[in-house]
Amino acid sequence: MTEPHQVSGIGAANLAGFRLVTLCGSVGSKYDAMRDYQDILEPLLSARGMDVRPVDLGDWSLVTMPRVLAAIAGHRPDGILMQYPTFAFGHSLGPVGLGMVQRIAPIMVMLHEFVAAHVLRKAAVGALLLRADRIGVTAKREREYLCRWYPWLKSRINTIPIASNIPGRAWTPVRPPRVVYFGQLRPEKGIEEFIAYKHRIATKVPEAVFQIIGAVVPSQAEYAKSVHAAAAAQGIDVILDLERDEVAAALAMATVALLPFPGGASPRRGSLLAASACGVPIVTKIGDDTPPELLPYLETACSDDELISLTVRYLQDEEARVRSHRRSTQLDRWIGWEETVDLYIRVFREFLTMGGAKTSSEFVLRRGDKS
Repeated sequence: MTEPHQVSGIGAANLAGFRLVTLCGSVGSKYDAMRDYQDILEPLLSARGMDVRPVDLGDWSLVTMPRVLAAIAGHRPDGILMQYPTFAFGHSLGPVGLGMVQRIAPIMVMLHEFVAAHVLRKAAVGALLLRADRIGVTAKREREYLCRWYPWLKSRINTIPIASNIPGRAWTPVRPPRVVYFGQLRPEKGIEEFIAYKHRIATKVPEAVFQIIGAVVPSQAEYAKSVHAAAAAQGIDVILDLERDEVAAALAMATVALLPFPGGASPRRGSLLAASACGVPIVTKIGDDTPPELLPYLETACSDDELISLTVRYLQDEEARVRSHRRSTQLDRWIGWEETVDLYIRVFREFLTMGGAKTSSEFVLRRGDKS
């Protein structure tokens, strides 16, 4: 299988010399999924010939925004890409203020969450996007929900599915069989369901090993302790704070990834994408969050009984397991990094005309100016 983080610099969509300022920030920890996403995206854009220049002063408060704006202007960008929300931004209104007042270059805001956001966050998003030139959303449902709140944004929205933050690996299941859950230890992620299912699955396949692989978010430390206690009581191993390559290696050895998300499978679920990147047979729920375009890559399971029955079947039936493995690899090809980068570059091409004659002419001249 192709490593999803290695993208060729070849292609008609390249933008050699395009100068892009990126805004994301970092909290410097293993649970900062947005920083992981940006750390993968930026080199891939650079591989297409773009001149990527991150700006991060370490403070995203409103009072710091004049300094951030000055730093952005110093790069003379052709475009700006802001990921939102991020752990680094937190609840600060600085990025919102920046989006509303900056006139340095066309800006794209990649909006990673709206449907599940708090009403106050939704209001802040409206202000942030008011003057955004392009808006990225991760799924059709996110687009539809955003348009219901802010219908005047419809013509500026592009759907850009996220790709896996975990590198791909060849699927190499081990014995005894392993049933894994992967993701941050937070409520409403299906962890309680995974723990609850263990006993019923183990009665049918007693040799199976159960693992929860994830990371503890500081704000959810007490919840993580309760997960540890509940998992230990059921004989489930909890493995925390692995590096990305270590996560990939652990997932690739799993027999089944059991991901019972309460709202159903979604292309926004990094756990689902990570399992598919490693070709692991996936057992997950079909629910309100599941878009129709995802259904060909999953076997339908809508209830607890169906999820448990499907997990047991994959553990016992090699033919069914291999079919599910093939669907996982197809899902990985459908939502891969090369496609994601192509979608971003289509937007950045439009920026050359949005910025007017000055931006376009400076871009052409800069092809020979590497300052």
